[in-house]
Amino acid sequence: MREIDRNTLEENLNSLGFTLIADDNGSNEYTPEECLIASCKEIARSFRRNRRLYTLWVLWLSEYARFLRVDILNKSLDSLSSLEKAFLGAFAFNAYDSVQSKSWKDLVIKVKKDLRDFNHHYIKEGFDEDDYEEALLEFGVFQKRLGEQPKRKLRSLEYIISHSPWIKNRVLMTVSPRADIFTAYTMNLKPNEIVKMGLGSKTQVYENIKYCEYYDLAMQI
Repeated sequence: MREIDRNTLEENLNSLGFTLIADDNGSNEYTPEECLIASCKEIARSFRRNRRLYTLWVLWLSEYARFLRVDILNKSLDSLSSLEKAFLGAFAFNAYDSVQSKSWKDLVIKVKKDLRDFNHHYIKEGFDEDDYEEALLEFGVFQKRLGEQPKRKLRSLEYIISHSPWIKNRVLMTVSPRADIFTAYTMNLKPNEIVKMGLGSKTQVYENIKYCEYYDLAMQI
């Protein structure tokens, strides 16, 4: 999975409906999963001084978790530190609470297993359990309960579909390797680049590239 610097991350999150930057400009170079993994890394670095990115993702997942590919997130676990993995687990916990999908539940179970003996304290122990942020506590992170972001902090699904081809094609073609391979194809990415991004196996990529070429033909008829 490709690394993303903070400025580029914010531009890509803008296309996903986040309001981290004021203007309407954004980028869609990176997949939503790459943005989530990069966010986990950024949050692990800066959580003590800035919790906004975490709470915005919690809000986003409550609305749009169904548009993410959990299989790609699973493949990224080995690249994360324990703290970064804990934040991903917390996001999976929130996503499962929203969509009740087995794939999200399985990710929660997998991260919990990996972090069986992990603890990280942003505040001391000794508070009532209800005083902690539940999703983080599930993965050994002690943090006082955080306030929810208001829904106006996210842009509409209509905005996201019009600005993110990743989400648009998943809406049209289902959340699947085919949708993502098609999106990458329209961005002029080479098959080996698409494979490295984890969007599909080598066989899936080359088979679906053929369908992308048929799509171009169909649009000309």
